[in-house]
Amino acid sequence: MTKKPPPLFGFVMASFAVASSSGLPVLVQCGSDTDIGGGRENQDDCFVHSSAGIVILCVLDGHGREVGKVAANTARQTLITYFTQACPVLAACEDIRTATYECLVQAHNVAHIAIKDAFRAEMESQGFEVEETEGGFLRKRRPPANVWSCVHGGSSCSIVAVVRNMIYVANVGDSSGIVCSYNKVFHQTMMIHLGDAANGGLLPYTQDEESKDSMDGMAEEMSGSTSQKLDTVIITAEHSPESPSEFTRLRTFRCNEEDPRFPSLSVVYDSQSANRLECPPVFRLDEHGAPHVLGNGCYHKNVRQEWASLVATPSTAQFQDALAFTRSLGDLHLHTYGVTHEPEVRCCSLDSLWTDLNSNTSSQLGDLQAGGGDKVDPRVAASVFCIVLATDGVWDNWAYEDVTRFVMHSSCITAVQNAPDGAQRVAQSFMQRNAVYARRNFGSQADNATGIVAYVGKSESGVFSTRIVSST
Repeated sequence: MTKKPPPLFGFVMASFAVASSSGLPVLVQCGSDTDIGGGRENQDDCFVHSSAGIVILCVLDGHGREVGKVAANTARQTLITYFTQACPVLAACEDIRTATYECLVQAHNVAHIAIKDAFRAEMESQGFEVEETEGGFLRKRRPPANVWSCVHGGSSCSIVAVVRNMIYVANVGDSSGIVCSYNKVFHQTMMIHLGDAANGGLLPYTQDEESKDSMDGMAEEMSGSTSQKLDTVIITAEHSPESPSEFTRLRTFRCNEEDPRFPSLSVVYDSQSANRLECPPVFRLDEHGAPHVLGNGCYHKNVRQEWASLVATPSTAQFQDALAFTRSLGDLHLHTYGVTHEPEVRCCSLDSLWTDLNSNTSSQLGDLQAGGGDKVDPRVAASVFCIVLATDGVWDNWAYEDVTRFVMHSSCITAVQNAPDGAQRVAQSFMQRNAVYARRNFGSQADNATGIVAYVGKSESGVFSTRIVSST
């Protein structure tokens, strides 16, 4: 009699069954951890929510000396309530399963509104008089003084939702996510740009095209060749000041009064100067007005040698303000210049991912080995991938491919396979390693860091447990 191998996941923190092409359930095991870094307070936050066949992962990175923590904490509580109550405030979205795009867009909207209310309450609790301006941002003063100051601050927000047989990603800001596989089987175009709430909304194809053929067909049409195979794919949208599409969006929202070829916001490389006018520009414009990245920043912001860049209010603004990305929750003053809380939304088909994973043969297995020299079982390599969602305090210290090598190492896979808290142990180990890197790279200036790891696998005979366990 053949002995049945152990299940891949002994327990799943959040697990569910979906109507995949095989008819078998999909299992998810999640873990998360956070580190204050060198800051005086941890302004990061995160949560994992699961119920009725849906898993929501979310990381938030607050900023602003007075209200950064308020922004992230408020967004977390608001979003948990929102998803728990199945989006009751959105008439067009009775259920996240049937209107996922609208639901994720509205999630960012309700969190943004809640942050504004929380800012007012926080400032008033500190004895400030608070006033909302015609532009919609808040200013404060302590009576009987007459001088007003601006309430500055906000939060990034990145959400991954596993719904039915799809993965959806909606984000604003620079808290990024990747999907990782044991072998080079994925392609960069597997993430389909479903829509951009800040640029006209949902694209003209439906969320029901869930087969590999339809998803890959759209990918090829939008992005060209899918031939290059990867073990790491970035799943969040880029909202860096170096994004040409964001430059164009900012210019369309509010152009420079003196030169309408540019946005009113200054898009510059950070020179660590108090005077933003001394910072070099990010873009040059060609004869047609199209932006092109100059790539001559003043210093690198992370180990991947990406330039530090900013969007900053013009010299004529009543209040000076700057931000290292172009979309965020909160940042009410910068929103009058084109920063937005409206997310981009991407998606991919789980069936497509399973097909890619199963395209491997045992001869294509990678070189990652456990301490004893055992490689990952080919059946496991063909049945599991990992999502890593984290704030920039993590990504500052890693090449994306190195994160994949960590979370897909056979020792991590074994922990997830054999222990109820396997993913949590991986998350803690990963964040401990990140803390070492952060101290080495940034010393006392190390940023807050928060990360979620989510191992996703298809339940197949002999590899996965068919017992479904759900927990929020």
